[in-house]
Amino acid sequence: MVANDPLPNLGQVALTAALAGATAIRSAVDTGRLGTEFKTGGHDIVTAADKASERAVIDVIRSMRPDDSILGEEGGVHHGKSTVRWLVDPLDGTANFVYGRADYAVSVGAEIAGEPAAGAIIRPADGQWIMTGGSGVDAGRDLRSAGDRKESAPATVRQCALDDALVAFGLPYSLSSRRQALTIVAALVPRLRGVRVIGSAASDLAAVALGQCDAFVGFGLAEWDTAAGQAIVKAAGGAVRQIEQQHAGRTIIAGNTAVVDELTALLNDH
Repeated sequence: MVANDPLPNLGQVALTAALAGATAIRSAVDTGRLGTEFKTGGHDIVTAADKASERAVIDVIRSMRPDDSILGEEGGVHHGKSTVRWLVDPLDGTANFVYGRADYAVSVGAEIAGEPAAGAIIRPADGQWIMTGGSGVDAGRDLRSAGDRKESAPATVRQCALDDALVAFGLPYSLSSRRQALTIVAALVPRLRGVRVIGSAASDLAAVALGQCDAFVGFGLAEWDTAAGQAIVKAAGGAVRQIEQQHAGRTIIAGNTAVVDELTALLNDH
């Protein structure tokens, strides 16, 4: 394989890797060995399931795409020779997972020369999966059929105006940045149909692509949090913008183009 050759299909690699991660999470749950630890504070949790999922995801990518580089949230860094880089969030929404909520996901994204190119997101709790190889989006609700086009359906970002939009927000870990982000959210509330904060950027971005939510605004998130979701939203006909805010940090805005334009303008005023 030539080092810069984007084959095999990056979307299929992402989905295969995400499935491996979801299986590892389920195995950790079945054994009951979650081994909860804290990283940067009492609100930043990591479990044995996060680590097992990342190992499984990276093993798949390394076997299918050995020349690519990889960055995983839990420290999985592998340097490569190709222009493809993988960004892995092995269990996005760990606090939800620990509390027994369904809003957590495995997120595996690929970028080429720094641009989102492909990705897959899986919610192990309910079997929802969504993926793109860069052109169009496939989705389904049964992990046994993941990747089977006969058992999947296309996904499309919903078109609506801002005052008719249900918008999800992702908050930063830093408590001072979180306070600032919540101040911004409060200012936006009167302009929106509704607001959701569920604690999993990957789940939120998948919801935007599936038409279950109209936009996502993520404050101060790491690049692995949104890599797959950005590729998926764009392939589903949406737009993604990044802006820098003085107190809330790097902000990702995703949704239909009209809503993203309005949200970007409003956020730039804060």
